[in-house]
Amino acid sequence: MRNQQFLQDDSSVSASSTWTVDWTGTGQSGQLTKTRDSAVNINVGEVQVLN
Repeated sequence: MRNQQFLQDDSSVSASSTWTVDWTGTGQSGQLTKTRDSAVNINVGEVQVLN
């Protein structure tokens, strides 16, 4: 059975990613860390639920 609901609504989606790099070379070493965040609003027109 399929349940269907029609909507006109904005939803927010976000994501975060963190990269850490350890490096060594020519007698030196270190660590670099970088975080990226992103968010976007999307319009949801229809939601379907499958049982």
